[in-house]
Amino acid sequence: MANQILIKRSTNNTVPNSNISGGTLTAGELGYSYSSGDGSGNEQGLGKLFIGHADGLGGTRAAAIIGGSLFTNMLDHAAGTLTASSAIITNAQNHVDAVKTTGLYLGASGSAVQVTASAAELNKLEGVTTSTAELNILDGATLDVVELNKLDGCTATTAQLNFNDVTAGSLTPSKALVADGNSTINTVKTNALWLSGEQLTSTATELNLLDGITAIDTDLSTTAGTHTTLVSALAAKTYIDNTRSGLEVKDSVV
Repeated sequence: MANQILIKRSTNNTVPNSNISGGTLTAGELGYSYSSGDGSGNEQGLGKLFIGHADGLGGTRAAAIIGGSLFTNMLDHAAGTLTASSAIITNAQNHVDAVKTTGLYLGASGSAVQVTASAAELNKLEGVTTSTAELNILDGATLDVVELNKLDGCTATTAQLNFNDVTAGSLTPSKALVADGNSTINTVKTNALWLSGEQLTSTATELNLLDGITAIDTDLSTTAGTHTTLVSALAAKTYIDNTRSGLEVKDSVV
């Protein structure tokens, strides 16, 4: 019959030790503690391998733990998969499918900073398509939580928010009109102009007839009884008004 090399073992979860008060392992001696009473190896508890302390049986220190199924079972799962009550083993791409933690810290060793935002707050970024460069626009911003929370519920797109990216007081194509400090816009273009609730029906050409006029007399209603008075006709009326005292006016002849 072949020889067998055995080590000391316990058929229960008793922890072997090397101390003087009932020590069982001498210096360098191995001992295994099963957790099942029959020694079958169906371990649900301790399952540890010990080695006697260097002090031997005369010392006061317990045997040292060097392994056992308690530890190897923690490694017995697919790499890259989070497994309950087991060690985290990354796959070939240094990846694990899930991580659960109470506190998350990011940064270099010794200077990591805790992420204080909650999962619910971080999840607000889900679906955001902003690039790093666009997020960095906020770098140095002094906005506080209250101010940032004003965006809560905002449904405007990036393009819509960019309508306001203009120089105040200047008309910019495909942008919003933003008045300057004097409530002024340098240019306005429109198909219909309304003043005090009434639409102006004169064309730009007709309105430009007033360009250059420096004085308007109360008699400047019209010379022809219409609203088609030209600058030349207005000038003629002014001349006649200024010289009428020297004119001889006769009765009409029928």
